[in-house]
Amino acid sequence: MAAFYDNSPGMVDDLTPPPAAPAAPAAPPAAATPPASNTADMSAPPAPPPADAAEVKARGSLVETLAAQADAMPHGSEVVVHLGRAAEAAGLAGDDAAAVASEWAGTFKAHGIAANDAVQLVDIGASIHRDGPPDEATEVEWLREVDERLRREFGSAEAADRAADLARAWVQRDARLLAWLEATRLGSHPRVVLALAKAAHTAHKAGKWQPK
Repeated sequence: MAAFYDNSPGMVDDLTPPPAAPAAPAAPPAAATPPASNTADMSAPPAPPPADAAEVKARGSLVETLAAQADAMPHGSEVVVHLGRAAEAAGLAGDDAAAVASEWAGTFKAHGIAANDAVQLVDIGASIHRDGPPDEATEVEWLREVDERLRREFGSAEAADRAADLARAWVQRDARLLAWLEATRLGSHPRVVLALAKAAHTAHKAGKWQPK
């Protein structure tokens, strides 16, 4: 039921979009999802992006809109290469592997994820695709580590709380990514939360984005 980190003690905030919300993301590696959801596997990327041309176009338009709010340096080839290798390791090939790599590269761009963070997230997604979502005990440990990582990154418990709030609002811009984070439980993973918190903080500080 958890979708993204909640800085309330021992809790995870369920940010799942309402029933009518769009299907989960369609690229990065993650635990298997029903075919209709076209959820992408973050590292060992999931099924290729939806074949429907209108949906592909709409997703591309959303990615560009979200990316305009981010404040991050463009990625070099290392992220796409890493995604491609992860897709192939997940059993995809040719156009399917390229489509998944492209989908996730776009998602990283949309959310302003730094290249070094993106490479790490690909590996994390691949492990979820391979081994499945974490058990409850693992998720509890992740949440404890999130608090500590945010405090170290932002300097104080108060600043960490503000960063967590920004990260939640940042993710809510993209219902598809949000659904994928829920399906994989990676919304509780410390590296995922930190990467999104840093991107949200940077965009907010640069004046390019304000949470609603």
